[in-house]
Amino acid sequence: MRIAHVVHNFPPEFVGGTERFVAEIARAQLAAGHELLVVAGSDQPHRGVDLEPELWQELEVLRLKRTPEEVYHLDPQRERSSRVLRALWRERAPEIVHVHHWQTLPFDVARGAAESGALAFVSLHDFFAVCPRFFRLSPDPQVTCPADTRRGDCLRCVAPDVGESEDRIYARFARRDEALRGELACAVERHAPSWTHARALARLLPEGTASIEVVEPGLPEPFHRSALEAPRQRTLDEPLRVATWGNHVWVKGLLVLVEALAQQAVPALVELEVLGPFRDAALERAVRARAEETGLAIRFRGAYRGLEELHAWTRDCDLAAFPSLAHESYGLVVDEALSLGLPVLVSDRGALGERCGDAGVVLPAGDVEAWARALRRLSVDCAWLDELREALPGRVPTMEDAARDLLARYARALARRAGGVA
Repeated sequence: MRIAHVVHNFPPEFVGGTERFVAEIARAQLAAGHELLVVAGSDQPHRGVDLEPELWQELEVLRLKRTPEEVYHLDPQRERSSRVLRALWRERAPEIVHVHHWQTLPFDVARGAAESGALAFVSLHDFFAVCPRFFRLSPDPQVTCPADTRRGDCLRCVAPDVGESEDRIYARFARRDEALRGELACAVERHAPSWTHARALARLLPEGTASIEVVEPGLPEPFHRSALEAPRQRTLDEPLRVATWGNHVWVKGLLVLVEALAQQAVPALVELEVLGPFRDAALERAVRARAEETGLAIRFRGAYRGLEELHAWTRDCDLAAFPSLAHESYGLVVDEALSLGLPVLVSDRGALGERCGDAGVVLPAGDVEAWARALRRLSVDCAWLDELREALPGRVPTMEDAARDLLARYARALARRAGGVA
């Protein structure tokens, strides 16, 4: 198959969850013998060439950069980019064009691909299709994100950044919704990374949007449970060891976890391993200051590379904790913890609870008291921790599994078209 993956950015310029997913499934599909092309947007300025060729690892990448007059806010029309991509589809004639994001791209990628004869697939990795801020998190605490397709509060949220009247902003939202409705209608399938996210999108997308199916991203790399030692048999006179990791920003809730630790009657009975980089210097200062004020046993391990190194730092831990304050569309960190044999405490935002199943405890986001109570019980109730361990899955899905799933979906769609079935 000739397959093109389209995404708003790509390594090495930027590596986020969506970019990493696209990179891994493209590599797996290339290894399976298919012809792969990645078309990526960029935050870098146009340098006289509409599509700059790159080679990232073994993948062919064409980078579409913005011209000085192209500013990406609410408007879906990006005429130059649309022309460039439509010409590319005519030239390369992909059979499958899989759109993963539009943030730096025109909102007619799927439509242009379908008009060229390709079958279009769309993955909705976050909330960008309904929220220009990606994650439905307003900087204005007075704004409540809508629970349906109404955009009234959205106007108040974006108005300070856009600097226009509400009537003009409303019209721009209407054009945006119409463009996304058209994109999703052109897709053979629409995917979300979890059922939790699919249900949320179904409430929020423009009316008339077709159904959404689930393709789980999974781990970027498999981790064999045979590499794990037997779990630590903790005695009650030893501290409960908790680990948390990822990119640390305010919305991931690390300070909630630290405050919950500070509320323990004997703080020394719980220790915390913090892995991963701080993306916000003010957050790091606040966490370190709170740890020093309360005498908490917190170790800051910094960045880590892959599951093997993550395992090295967490092999003596009893569980992992992810107190996110944001709606998580999937929750790769949970999959990582389960693969490492660690039960989890997670917040009730998004798909984290869906990912952990019975091997985790779901707690109210931002509720320090609830998190403190759970930690307090786990520090004295070894049987509860054993119950959570017994519920750990035997295998955690991988991105290679997702790549195979998608190839099967592409093949079925091509066969239906060849057989004249819509």
